[in-house]
Amino acid sequence: MPVYEFTCQECHKNFEVVRPMSEVSKSVACPHCGSTNVQRSWSSVFAVTSKKS
Repeated sequence: MPVYEFTCQECHKNFEVVRPMSEVSKSVACPHCGSTNVQRSWSSVFAVTSKKS
């Protein structure tokens, strides 16, 4: 699953969001100030998750 890196255009803090590629177009809010004015960039890091039965 890709890790998306964002920079908030309001408070200028960087943060990451792990989400499936099918949800890439959903809006993201900055966890620091709540603004949705964020800029996305690709990360070279991928998250690995497993599901337990």
